[in-house]
Amino acid sequence: MHLEQHFADIADYRVQGRCKHKLSDILLLIICGVIADCSDYEEIVDYGRDKVDFLREKLGLELKHGIPSEDTLWRVMRYLEPKELEKGLLSCCRAILSSVAGKHICLDGKEIRGTVATGSKHALVQLLNVWIAEDKLSFSQQQIAHKSNEITAIPLLLDSFDFQGSLISIDAMGCQKDIVEKIISQEADYLLALKQTQQELYGQVRDYFSKHKAQLPCFTQLDRGHGRSEQRKVYVSEQLTFVEATEQWPQLKTIVLVEAIRAEKGELKESQRYYISSLAARGADQYAY
Repeated sequence: MHLEQHFADIADYRVQGRCKHKLSDILLLIICGVIADCSDYEEIVDYGRDKVDFLREKLGLELKHGIPSEDTLWRVMRYLEPKELEKGLLSCCRAILSSVAGKHICLDGKEIRGTVATGSKHALVQLLNVWIAEDKLSFSQQQIAHKSNEITAIPLLLDSFDFQGSLISIDAMGCQKDIVEKIISQEADYLLALKQTQQELYGQVRDYFSKHKAQLPCFTQLDRGHGRSEQRKVYVSEQLTFVEATEQWPQLKTIVLVEAIRAEKGELKESQRYYISSLAARGADQYAY
């Protein structure tokens, strides 16, 4: 596998003819180190020395002068143009994954905490992250424009990729009919979290599950790690006769309840989350993510 062509358009600030290491070698080494859970340049260098044969034989890195030093990695990354690097990374991911079509795509808004201004509730820098569930990979990350929000940013992102046949999951902010129409136009399915401000739909879905969940199939999932454990129970129903508000949502076929109990630092926290989906009913385990 040769991936260096994906970084050919990134400007190299260094004086050509005086560089021991190819820019593409440096970038691919750093990418592999990050994927391998390295937390700094020193660990990336150690990783490279341990995996040098793999990097050369399987990924096509030249590494003519061996593994670059951590100072070299730092100097190169310091002067790269972020937009060019993002474009190269995206191209590389596309080559590895071939397409995001048919995959479970999670769109998630994030705020950079360090950019919250004094007296403000929200950060100045907000991002929209594209996460591929099957590959456990962040495929893209786009900054939300100033004085905008996720509601306007999501349709623009949906226009940027081919999501045909995919399942698009979005948190409560993205539960909008315009966004549903955009997903359907991509020939994809949706799984959207409900928010309490959608009082009629939210209330009807909540009341339905409170009365009928005991008769519905249930999938139980247990996660442990980082000093906490969480048990999730997933219930799915396509019986929408008594949930009249669902008729207003295009191609809506199922409603979902996720009950979670989290144990962290000796405390138990319970939550219920409700979703709507265009997927025809399938095993409840297919909705656990």
